[in-house]
Amino acid sequence: MPELIKHRAVVLLTLGLVLVSSIWLLKDQLAGMNALLLLLALPVVLQPERKQRGGLRYFFVSLLFVMIYRVAGISSALYFSLGALFLFVVDTGWGRVNFASFLVLLSLSPLLGYASEVFTYPIRVQLSETAGWLFSQMQIPISSKGSLFILADGTEFQVDTACIGIRMLNTGLCLGLLSLAFAERNSNKRLSAGFTLLVLWITLGLVLLSNLFRIMALVYFRIPPGSVWHDGAGLLALLLYVVVPIYGTCKLMVREYGHTAAQENTEKKKTGMPTWSFPLLTLVILVPLVFFPRSDQQSGQGTLPGLSVPGFELREEFPGVLCGRNPNALLYVKAIEGPLRSGHPPQICWTANGFKLSHFYYGKILGKRIAFGVLKKGDTVQYTAWWHDNGTYQTADDLEWRWKWGPPFYTVNITCSSEKELKEQLVNFLTENPIAQNR
Repeated sequence: MPELIKHRAVVLLTLGLVLVSSIWLLKDQLAGMNALLLLLALPVVLQPERKQRGGLRYFFVSLLFVMIYRVAGISSALYFSLGALFLFVVDTGWGRVNFASFLVLLSLSPLLGYASEVFTYPIRVQLSETAGWLFSQMQIPISSKGSLFILADGTEFQVDTACIGIRMLNTGLCLGLLSLAFAERNSNKRLSAGFTLLVLWITLGLVLLSNLFRIMALVYFRIPPGSVWHDGAGLLALLLYVVVPIYGTCKLMVREYGHTAAQENTEKKKTGMPTWSFPLLTLVILVPLVFFPRSDQQSGQGTLPGLSVPGFELREEFPGVLCGRNPNALLYVKAIEGPLRSGHPPQICWTANGFKLSHFYYGKILGKRIAFGVLKKGDTVQYTAWWHDNGTYQTADDLEWRWKWGPPFYTVNITCSSEKELKEQLVNFLTENPIAQNR
């Protein structure tokens, strides 16, 4: 008994060390609803199997992400490293944890939050266009242009862009994993990693479906953004089209394909590590992260100190970010350090400056695919457009440019007070092609 008490005390102290270090190192990444959901969901999903201890699997996962963070400077790798380290301590010191625990970390990660803000704009447009098509099939006189809807009386209606953004996506995936955890607890069975991933994919499909129905309800009943009913419609859609069906699906899958802990223990021998070993390995990860932090200053790769754009006076506003103005337009040219780095997405930068991005759609200027949107802040309305450019290839697709070999890409963002002026500025910039001339 004294050995057991000593072992559990070491486990708790090590977990406390990991949690305190994580709060310190991730203070700029974890905030708001995601942090609260993580604290609430992870203890429920963990379900450590005390009769069986894990090995070094999560330690090596943590070590891999530490190397990625140190070499590539990807901040999300630090989050995954510390999350995997937490799972390593529970896995080896308390009991073997399930695969869903790591998926909870993924579903509430800054990486998925960033991806949902940047990469889901085409999905938002597709959902809006699908809603418009369904309205036409039902002979309801509502049409769509991008994320903008035109009602029967000619008025325009805009759905809150967050409907398929970070809040619904992260929350929906987390609720799917929580549903699986409750189904497993009630039946005392577990699903394999493959079936757990299938649950996550089904949840993702349900989240998209729920957002489609939510958009249609908001547009049909003309529920404006900012109202209580607007948020209420989202919560109702999440409950009816995600939580209820995914819980029923999880119960069915666990009943048919789940394995009891007793069955797993007959197939796998109980393994363990000496009490002193996992605190020591934990320090191997934490000491360099805490006492030798990585400098996140930009390396300067891809900067354009000699860039000249006719009609604009350029200055370096931040490292790797050139800003230019003329009487009719505001121009940003932002360096991207590589395909694995986030850069400065206009969708996030403008939102961080207090603007709301709406009326999002893709269009073509001189045969180039450009992203368009309207910025609103109080009574201020601006029209903005952006794309990624390396001088020889231009695209607004946030994934496409990452697979292109050749000169480094830059994000070009032009903002004007009118849509007509914006398109004129775009034609001028793409005709001059100053990035290619600067090579």
